[in-house]
Amino acid sequence: MSLVIGCLACLFWPAMDLSKLDRKLLKEPAYQNQPLYALLVFGPETPFKVWLVLDGQTLYVDVNGNGDLTEADEKIHLQTEASSAWIQNVVLKDGPRQHTMTWFSVCPLKSLAPFLGNDPQFKKIIERHPEQRSYSIKCIVQETMPGRAKEVRYIVNSDDLNDQLQLATEPSKAPVIHFGGAWQMNTPVRVPVLYLESINDFYTGVGCPGLGAGTFAFACYEEGVLPDRAIPKLTLHLPRKTADLPPLIEHHYLRDRC
Repeated sequence: MSLVIGCLACLFWPAMDLSKLDRKLLKEPAYQNQPLYALLVFGPETPFKVWLVLDGQTLYVDVNGNGDLTEADEKIHLQTEASSAWIQNVVLKDGPRQHTMTWFSVCPLKSLAPFLGNDPQFKKIIERHPEQRSYSIKCIVQETMPGRAKEVRYIVNSDDLNDQLQLATEPSKAPVIHFGGAWQMNTPVRVPVLYLESINDFYTGVGCPGLGAGTFAFACYEEGVLPDRAIPKLTLHLPRKTADLPPLIEHHYLRDRC
């Protein structure tokens, strides 16, 4: 079986080449643990860059994007409960604009088993990397893209159909998460299992692709964010039992939003 997902092309712009970003950090603190890096990028053309560096239970956030992580207001201690840790509502100062990282959290990936335990990809990851962590990042972004709402909420979490977000041990390998950039459909890298004579759920999303596994930033669909006319079409090519017969083709419109 193969599938094609289409949407209204007028909603989308060419994506930025995130592989060409300057990843230079000007100044870093003396870390107490192995630092883990991620880079947040805001805007469609001239990006505002915010480094995140996780040092044990401390998160360094380059709130003004100047590449200096030693400034006093950029060292934030995570709140903890059981095996999870998080922070909320960090203001990021992008010149005349302000974005807010409303949530950053980290927890053991296996703690998500009650929600993702039936997903074959999740099971494979847990089998290969039982101690892997799960990260979640939420931001409210002041947009500059024409035709968009002035503010859009984004979320990066385990809903990315491509893989799980993992922070890197050095800046050159850090995942890049893009907020407020070109929008695309988040399409699966593997065809979902569909069952005959059953109700099948299929999920996709609109947002900004990043660089690295699990970096897709999903746009949240509040009123005015995504036009009502933007209805993706799912096309299924279903093989016949006999190879010389053409496949059955079905079209489905994804009208429900969540």
